[in-house]
Amino acid sequence: MLGNTVVNSVHSSVTTAIPALLVLLIVLFIAWIIASIPLYVSSKFIVHERSNLGRAMFASLVALIAFVFLFVIVGIFIPPLAPVGGFIGILLVIMGVYGVGLLKSFIMSLISFVVFILMMVVLLALGITFSFFHFAFYPGLLIPFKSAIF
Repeated sequence: MLGNTVVNSVHSSVTTAIPALLVLLIVLFIAWIIASIPLYVSSKFIVHERSNLGRAMFASLVALIAFVFLFVIVGIFIPPLAPVGGFIGILLVIMGVYGVGLLKSFIMSLISFVVFILMMVVLLALGITFSFFHFAFYPGLLIPFKSAIF
C-alpha cells in the first residue's frame, strides 16, 4: 500500500513538472526573441544585407555568454572595470557575427540600447512590466506611468 502511495506521488509530481518545464522553455524562447529585436533593428540600419532575426538571436546569446565571462574574469582582477570588460565582449561578438569594425559595432550597440529603452517604454505603456524596469524608472522620468507600475 505504501509503495503505491510513493509511486503515485512521484508520478503526480513528474506529470506536473513536465508541463511547467515546457511552459518555462516557451517563455524563455519568446523572451530570447524579444531580447534580440533591438540588435536586429540596429543591424538593419548598419549592415542591411547581413541582417536577420536568427543572426541577431545568435549574436545576443553569444554576447550574453561573452559579457558574463569577461565580467567575471575582469572582475576578479580589477572589479571596477568588470562592466567595461563585459561591454568589450559584446562589441567583439557584434564585430565577429556581423563582420563590422569597432566603430560600427559600438554604433550598433548604442542603437540597440535606444531601441531597447523605446521597447520597454511602449511595453510599460501597454501595462506589460518587468521587475528591473520598475526600479530603473521609478520615481524618475516615467511618473505618469506610476499607476501602471504599482
